[in-house]
Amino acid sequence: APLARAMARGEFDSPDSLAQRRRRKELASYLEQHQERLEKIAQRCVNKVLLSRPADPYEALLHLLSEHTQEGICFRQLRFWPQAASGSITLEVVAEARGSVLAVHHGELPADL
Repeated sequence: APLARAMARGEFDSPDSLAQRRRRKELASYLEQHQERLEKIAQRCVNKVLLSRPADPYEALLHLLSEHTQEGICFRQLRFWPQAASGSITLEVVAEARGSVLAVHHGELPADL
């Protein structure tokens, strides 16, 4: 009974709640370190793309963001796969930045192309 009362009062944390608290603390630390600069750079890059209105805004945004990385951003692959229902082809442009892989553009080519 004393153990149950202690657990009910939250005196003992489960491993899950400890992991969640640690994750929240790590996230708060990361945000404190990077949030302001990330927001400023991302907003500045988006504004430049909107002002210049390039033919491919995703490519322009990728180029502008790459100026703020240590290793830059590079093209990794172009993926295609057919859509059986519509006959169209879905495509995805994949890039890599600092070891992280991200899809920078996703689109669909019509079947009659």
